[in-house]
Amino acid sequence: MKALIFLLVMLPASSWAMTFDEVMAAARQHAAVVAAEQDANIAQAGADAYWRANVIPTLGAQATATWRDQAVGVDTPIGLFEQFAKSDVRAGVEARLPLLRADAWFSGMDARSGEAQAAQLMVKREAEHAERRAANVYFDTLVLREQLLVTQAYVSSLQAQLGRVEALAAEGRIVDSDVLRVQVALKQALLQQRTIERQIPVLEGDLGRLVGSNQPVQPEALPDLSPIAGERSDVAALLLVEKAHVDREREVWLSLVPRVDAFGRANWTDNDALNTQTWFEVGVTLEWSIFEAGTRTQRADIESAQATRSRVQHDDARRGVAVQVAAATAQAENAEDAIAIEQEALRDSQKTLELINARYEAGAAILTDLLQAQADVRDHSARLAVARIQTQRARMEMQFATGN
Repeated sequence: MKALIFLLVMLPASSWAMTFDEVMAAARQHAAVVAAEQDANIAQAGADAYWRANVIPTLGAQATATWRDQAVGVDTPIGLFEQFAKSDVRAGVEARLPLLRADAWFSGMDARSGEAQAAQLMVKREAEHAERRAANVYFDTLVLREQLLVTQAYVSSLQAQLGRVEALAAEGRIVDSDVLRVQVALKQALLQQRTIERQIPVLEGDLGRLVGSNQPVQPEALPDLSPIAGERSDVAALLLVEKAHVDREREVWLSLVPRVDAFGRANWTDNDALNTQTWFEVGVTLEWSIFEAGTRTQRADIESAQATRSRVQHDDARRGVAVQVAAATAQAENAEDAIAIEQEALRDSQKTLELINARYEAGAAILTDLLQAQADVRDHSARLAVARIQTQRARMEMQFATGN
């Protein structure tokens, strides 16, 4: 995949054909997806660091050098017992192991782990958004290409019709105004053809942008998608975020529980006044933050409000999924109905065109009817091609709505 992206970026600005699957794979490397991946990496690294800080022992070292104006000791009836010389140097190495971190162990770790998982789910949803944007441009380009093919066929039929009409006019079988009418219809068809030809490169350039290419990208073929149902990653992420805020609220109140650490320390000093220059010690420390400037209630209220917000957003998102699925289903059904109708209408319009063409050459029909019959064949051909594309677009929308 990285090699494909490299080629897309480095090749000169010429057209590059890609299948639907290739476009989807390249779209997942969009800048927005990469940014979401980095956010997820940050969240996971933060969760890992928090776990390590509250489980794994820490090891530190310190050294101090002290100078005094005089030696310090204890006066006794038998003289001065010096405790600190006028100068001394001390050094030590300490290992500290958390014994009790109630706020971290019972809530904080779960909260940060849930947030990291939610961030990973949002990467998946951001990738789905990127795929959807690219897919819509892919389908829009296919629509224009089908319309171009139909218009080119219509132009060819008008050019052939113009030759026949000019021959009939030269024989005096029809009036010259019929020639003018065909010429006007041909000019209009050529204008429509040129309009479509100018629009296609714009969409191909936009498709190239969405897949990270500096060159236009041509859609290769219409895919055959399947409407697969599943659970939306962003909806699942909202549940995890809600739980994370609940855990963070509990973490606030669990911070009332004292923190207990065990430590072991090795000490060294050059103070000759002491009876030893090296010694080892172990112990337990208790840290109890009873009153934190009255902020615990406010912090807990903030987390509670954010949990409520996530819960409301989750409920709304689930309702939105149902609406999107219903809309995509209706769109697919409408497109499938349109295919059946337009197939029949195209067959009928082609038969009508043959009959009117024969009648016109026999002098039993007017040119206006013939031109309208040709336009009907063009319109039904275009609508049939669009309906087939819209069927696949609707299936893509179904996959996007359900998160697959």
